[in-house]
This record gives sequence, C-alpha cells and structure tokens, in this order.
Amino acid sequence: MTALLSASGLTLPGRLRDAALEIAPGELVCLAGPNGSGKTSLLHALAGIGGRPGRVVLDGEDPRRAAPARRPRLITYLPATRDLHWPLAARDLIALGGSAADLSELELTPLLDRRVDTLSTGERSRVMIARALAPRPKLLLLDEPTANLDPLWQLRLMALVRAEIEQDERAALVAIHDLDAAERHADRILVMDGGRIAGEGLVCVPEIFGVERVGGAWREVRPREGPRSSR
Repeated sequence: MTALLSASGLTLPGRLRDAALEIAPGELVCLAGPNGSGKTSLLHALAGIGGRPGRVVLDGEDPRRAAPARRPRLITYLPATRDLHWPLAARDLIALGGSAADLSELELTPLLDRRVDTLSTGERSRVMIARALAPRPKLLLLDEPTANLDPLWQLRLMALVRAEIEQDERAALVAIHDLDAAERHADRILVMDGGRIAGEGLVCVPEIFGVERVGGAWREVRPREGPRSSR
C-alpha cells in the first residue's frame, strides 16, 4: 500500500535526530517514550513548528509549505498543553479550525457559548480536540490527547479518532504515555528514546522505560539475581 505520509531526515538540534517514518492510509500510530525522548519534537518537525527540517510528503505534497487555506485540510496539530487564556467562546475557538465541526460525539453543545478560559481542563481538551478534527485533515498529530480526560472520555476519544481516520484514507500519529492504551488502540507503536525512533512495538520497553509487565501489571525492572554462591 502506498504511504499516506513519508518523512525522513527530521532533525531538531538537541531534540530530534534524523527521524524517518511512514504511515499508511487509515493507520493509527502511537508514539511512546519516556519524558524528553523526542515525541513532541517529532510532531513539531512534521508540523513545521520551529523550522522545516527534512523531507515530509503527505498525500503528494509537503503540508508545511502548503497555502494557509490548504494546510488545515492536510494536517492539524493538537498540543500537549491545555492552557488557554483567551476570552474566546468555545464555538469561536472551534471555528478557527477552518471548517464546520460535528460536535455531537464530543458533547460540546452546552459549552459552546462559554469562554474557554473558564472551562475545566478536561472540557478545554474536548474543545481543542474538536478544533483539530474540524477541518478533517489527512493527518492528525495529537500530543497526549487523552491527558486530563476521565476514563470514559479517554475511551470515547480514541474510538472517535479511529472512526475519523477510517474515512477518506486519513491517518493519525498520537503521542501517548499510557502503554496499555497504546497497545489497545494503535495499529503500530513507535518507541522513542534519546531523540530518535528506537524501535517498533513494546519489546524494547524494559530497557527504555525501566518497567516490565508482570502478571498483567507494570512494575519497575528489578536487577536479575545471579547464581547463588555455593559457600
């Protein structure tokens, strides 16, 4: 299958080292990695935040060089921060996405006339997610989209992202800390470490994260005991 996204040579000094990846149409890829491993930096490089390093081809064009009116139809980015200090109504913030949004799945109707700087962190998250979804981009870049959401909305959101990308050959790249959620929802998991993509899948988790799954639960990796002395 032809890749929807093909990127290579993505480098941000001190943050990201020569990253390359491909994402297929309809694919949900999760980025896992410890704090500071480069997940947000990779999203920034793809979105053209902080420069336009490397090569990015999305559906035949570089979204970072697209005209402002065209760009949101190609790529949107949800930042990890949910801090908003604008005295702006939720409906107006969502409208900045550049297209009409279907708000029913996110149950935002009661919030539309409220100022975003008066909403709870979880409510702001849902409003910001609606803004990212509104233009129906080819590629969604989501940085910790489930952060600050209660368990029900975490499940609903990932189901919504899945439903979105299955339409019109779209895709999503999602930075996430919850390894169980990544394993449950992703088609593939890319693990980052030290500003590079270190591997695919959770096989490299113990040496990178310092945790291992034992009896269905995560625990800190403990040093292996050597052979007992015969004395």
